[in-house]
Amino acid sequence: MGRLAGDSIASRRRKSWKEQVAEAREEKAISGDQPPEPLTAPCAARRRMALLWWLGAYSGEATLVGARGAVPLTPDMRFLLARGYLTLSRRSSGVLASPLRRENELQITVAGQLALTAARVTEAEKAYIIAARRNRMLR
Repeated sequence: MGRLAGDSIASRRRKSWKEQVAEAREEKAISGDQPPEPLTAPCAARRRMALLWWLGAYSGEATLVGARGAVPLTPDMRFLLARGYLTLSRRSSGVLASPLRRENELQITVAGQLALTAARVTEAEKAYIIAARRNRMLR
């Protein structure tokens, strides 16, 4: 028995996926945030300091992790927690006045601020961390 006329279900899915990718690329091109240099993955120590910069100065006093729409708690964040550069605390979210709803919050410590001032984070490393966050590829 032969195929029915028209597009198969698989080809329709493939076309819609390609259209979604094209739309996502157009949105990124419209935003205009192009890094000053080509993005390359820095070594682990440089990447962690850039992540500490993003968690401290760039994202504000505290950063939510593990919530919907927020970054997950990554291995690099766990490393910074173990070194004492970050603290992880749970607080009530205040959503629907329910005490059961909690949020995980990362804050940079004094030791983390001192380590960040001692380290020199370049613009390329900052651009890498921002792009990794935007593309959901933080490590």
